[in-house]
Amino acid sequence: MKIKPLAWLWMVGLVVLAAGLGAPISAAGETGAGPGMVAAGRLALSVGGGWASQEKMADSLEYGWDDGGEISSQDSREVSLKKDFYYLARLDYGLHRRLTVSAQVGMVDGGLWAQTLANGRWEAILKPALVWGVGARGLLWESASGLGLSAGLDYLRWDNRGIDHWRTPDGGSTDSYVSKVDGDVNYWRFQAEILAHWRLGRWLPYLGGAYAYSKLKSEDNWTWDDGTQSHYRDDYSNQDRWGLVGGVQAELLPNLSLALRATWLMREELGLALTYQF
Repeated sequence: MKIKPLAWLWMVGLVVLAAGLGAPISAAGETGAGPGMVAAGRLALSVGGGWASQEKMADSLEYGWDDGGEISSQDSREVSLKKDFYYLARLDYGLHRRLTVSAQVGMVDGGLWAQTLANGRWEAILKPALVWGVGARGLLWESASGLGLSAGLDYLRWDNRGIDHWRTPDGGSTDSYVSKVDGDVNYWRFQAEILAHWRLGRWLPYLGGAYAYSKLKSEDNWTWDDGTQSHYRDDYSNQDRWGLVGGVQAELLPNLSLALRATWLMREELGLALTYQF
């Protein structure tokens, strides 16, 4: 049985978590004031990944036309982006004890974009693409008992992602009757969140609410065996914009931490990252 790279990451991360938490709490180094934050004047490098199980998009119209023909439209319903795997490296910098900024870059792989049209359910199998993002984290409030409140802003984007092929409603594939599928799929997301956290020794569990706005756009061109083309254009925004965010950040060794994170309601997503602060 073949294990996906992200599964290996989770397995290694859990082993490191189990081993690191056996060390005395006094071994922990200086930490950031909240989840995803680093100490003032210091840098942190994170490597990790995520699995985006599903994000639903609002119903819209798909526009289509053949070479030299008129543009027509049809309803595009039950639209979703599914099964994306993210592999990311992130660099954080503590501008102040209460403010951390970050930038990340990596790859998105796997994944499919599904929609229901008048003639049935279609699924586009997506190619890998470069993904990047920027963000900021700020501490809003904290108490001597370890309770705290923080906020975060994030922007994530991938562009020019190709379509390998479409699965057709009859269970077939466009590989069977289309000479070439040339897709250009673009996605971006802005997210704002407020998190409550509780510092319990080397553990930092957190839970909060978030608002996200995302866009999925596509230009899709099919080339038939005779050289003529059919063209399709789609433009969607996310259906569910409010959700929950939660997770736990654990100090393994001085300056080394492991974070597990999950998102619900606005999309279903799991993430893991190993961070070294220096």
